[in-house]
Amino acid sequence: MYLLNKLEGWVNWLSDKDWGWWPVVSLRPPKDKRIDSLLTFKLTLIFGPLAGLVTVAFLIWAEGPLSFLEAFFIMNACFVVYFLFVRFITAYFWNKRAKRLTIGFDERAAR
Repeated sequence: MYLLNKLEGWVNWLSDKDWGWWPVVSLRPPKDKRIDSLLTFKLTLIFGPLAGLVTVAFLIWAEGPLSFLEAFFIMNACFVVYFLFVRFITAYFWNKRAKRLTIGFDERAAR
């Protein structure tokens, strides 16, 4: 459990950095609001293709030319992997914190 808490703290620390959200800092929700699948998809539309391009460029540099089909597959795979990573890692930990903060605010408001 200790390791999971450390991982949560580290992921949320990274998620709170403005440079991690550039150029879409305006999409970052407040810390007490959840990251849903729609926001994750919006982020994926921007960063998924970028991740694919970087991956394809690296593979061309490391392995040599790729066929169109290989590059197309890699680009799409990176798009899907980016969405899944953000949804099930970053958003998971962000949403855990948002739930804690929301419960904390609700308990204070009830007093």
